[in-house]
Amino acid sequence: MNNDAALSVDARTASAEQPSGERMPRSVGYIIGAEFTERISYYGIQAILVIFMTTGLLARDGTPAPMPESEAIALYHWFVSVSMFLPLVGALLADALWGKYRTILWLSIAYSLGHAALSADETRVGLVVGLALICAGAGGLKSCVPAMLGDQFRPAQAPLLSRVYSWYFWILNLGSLVATLATPLLLEHYGARVAFGVPCLLMTISAVVFRLGRRHYVDVPPAGAANTRALLSWRSLGELRVLAVISLLIVPPVGVLFITNSAMVLQATHLNLRWMGFTWLPSQVFVFNPLFSLALIPFFSLVAFPALTRVVRLTPLRKMGAGFVMTMLGVLFLAWLQTRIDAGAHPSVGWHVLVIGIFVAAELLIHITAMEYAYRVAPARLRSIAMSFRSLTVSLGNAFVAVLTSVVDVGAGPGVSYYAIILAIVAVASAAFVLYTARLPSAGADR
Repeated sequence: MNNDAALSVDARTASAEQPSGERMPRSVGYIIGAEFTERISYYGIQAILVIFMTTGLLARDGTPAPMPESEAIALYHWFVSVSMFLPLVGALLADALWGKYRTILWLSIAYSLGHAALSADETRVGLVVGLALICAGAGGLKSCVPAMLGDQFRPAQAPLLSRVYSWYFWILNLGSLVATLATPLLLEHYGARVAFGVPCLLMTISAVVFRLGRRHYVDVPPAGAANTRALLSWRSLGELRVLAVISLLIVPPVGVLFITNSAMVLQATHLNLRWMGFTWLPSQVFVFNPLFSLALIPFFSLVAFPALTRVVRLTPLRKMGAGFVMTMLGVLFLAWLQTRIDAGAHPSVGWHVLVIGIFVAAELLIHITAMEYAYRVAPARLRSIAMSFRSLTVSLGNAFVAVLTSVVDVGAGPGVSYYAIILAIVAVASAAFVLYTARLPSAGADR
């Protein structure tokens, strides 16, 4: 960890509790607890959004007004794109003006109002207003929460960072598991008002839990309005140059990982949904995403990575490169499934479970690694901005998928050509990633 980390500790509020030894700071429980309920609300929306837009959307007179599939896919990915771009704005507010605590708390309120709008109005007006407010709320959390989590640790506790970020991601996936199991059932049996209303309640609880921990937080003060220009200076951009280039190169595979909630949901409607004794809802199969995450996070951390380090130097950049390979493998399976569907077959939805497992492995190799890498290489004054790069890659990745879906003629749904184009783009990005990172100093890759 760089010297700026030590300087940032001196700037922290004197009232915050300073942890000792190998114990986790008490404040970590409040941050992760609040994020757990927020993740249930967010993933609950993601799980049902495409199905709601294509089957449950209403006109102003209350009559059904569903969206075409291609429009629903594009809107879903634009929603994720904007919600992942605004963390850059939230990071600037936190680092320059409000501080992380106030940014998270105030924008959590906007988050809750967005869920309320979706629940109260099932038309396109309620959809746009609700998603816009949720995007604004996400801007306050997705960069500031992981940065604030890292702020709770002193420089001497740096070895705990990798562990806490892995388990932080594990808890988020537990929230995703709960949301993906429950929310499609709420939509199926109780309708959109309840399905969107429950996430609204959970987001409100998240804000309350976060505020309850205010006496225990290490809260790095903002730089102040006078220093905002310095945060955006060419010097600052230069300090984040390598991180910015790497973030841009991982955009295509990161975007592809989000088709599990859009193109794959629509592809699932053409599969045999009877599997392992259950008849699955098309959007419910995504429940295997958090299940695989819950299993693979400790497996990678405790078994796979320690074993691999005995035979190869397992740097963060090499982990990300492996994520590219896993992403391409998953897309190949989807293209193969589509060829069978086009031939009139109805393959088992179990193949989607395999693809989801492959995509989860890719996500863990790219996302967790990118988050830890960003925190370690960024100067302390730029950490919220650096952490927002991860969200920015998700934003650009979803914009890439949304534009591709709008440009490619998907007809009644994404076809083989759709997946072939995605595969080609990820392959080109993978080659560029290998060429660029090969030029970086090995020490820089490990920092």
